[in-house]
Amino acid sequence: MRGLWLACVLVLSSLSYAWAADIQIEKLKDDISLISVIGEFTEGDDSHFKNLAITTDKAVVFFNSPGGLAAVGMEIGRTISIKGFATGVDRNAMCASSCGLAWLAGKIRFITPTSKVGFHAVFKDDAGQKDVSSAGNALVGSYLQQLNLNANVIVYVTDAAPSTMQWLTADDAKRIGLEINVLTDDDPPRRPGQFRSVETPAPAMHRRRLPSPLRPNRRGRLGDSMNIPTCRDMICLACR
Repeated sequence: MRGLWLACVLVLSSLSYAWAADIQIEKLKDDISLISVIGEFTEGDDSHFKNLAITTDKAVVFFNSPGGLAAVGMEIGRTISIKGFATGVDRNAMCASSCGLAWLAGKIRFITPTSKVGFHAVFKDDAGQKDVSSAGNALVGSYLQQLNLNANVIVYVTDAAPSTMQWLTADDAKRIGLEINVLTDDDPPRRPGQFRSVETPAPAMHRRRLPSPLRPNRRGRLGDSMNIPTCRDMICLACR
C-alpha cells in the first residue's frame, strides 16, 4: 500500500513564492485519505482544497508550506474544522504564517520534534514596508475563537512582528493551553488498536508513535516504507 507525500524543498528565508500550493489527495483502505498541501497559499487554493475535502470523511492533512494569504489559510482551516480532519507537519517540514492558521484547525494536531510550526501578526505590504494590520489580526482572532481556542492562543499567534516568526515549542503549547500531539520514534511499536497516549508531564501534550520515514519514490509518492496502520490510527483518533 502506498500513502501520499510529495518531495518538496522549501527555502525558509523566503516568504514570497509565485506558484500556488500543490494540493493532492490519496485514498487508502477503509475510506481513509491522506491530503498533502505543499507550497505557498495563493488565491484559489482554498477552493481547490475544499473540492478535494468533500470527497472524503476521514483524513489527515499534512502541510509543508511557508504560508501565504491569510484569508486562504483560514478558509482551508474552516474546511478542516467542519470535516473534522486531523492535521500534521512531518519531520523537518515547515508550516508557517497562514499555514499555521490552517494547521490549528485540526481536530487533532500532529507534529514531530523536528517539525517547524510558526506564527506572526497579519500585515499589509505598503511598498515593501510590512505594517501590522489591525483589521487582519481581528479577523484571525475571530477565526481562532470559532475553533474554540483560548485567548492565550490568540495572543500567541498574533504577537510576533511581521518580520519575525514565533516558532511553536512543546513548552509554549503547554503554557498557552494548546493541545498538540508529538509523534516520536522512541515509543515501542504497537499493533493497530493499541495506539494510545502515554503519560507526559504536560496534559496538553500527547506522544504518539511516529510512522517510519516518508521516503518519496521516483514518482514523488510515498513508498512502502510508510507505516499505514499507524496513520490509520491517527485518523481514527481524529474521528472519535
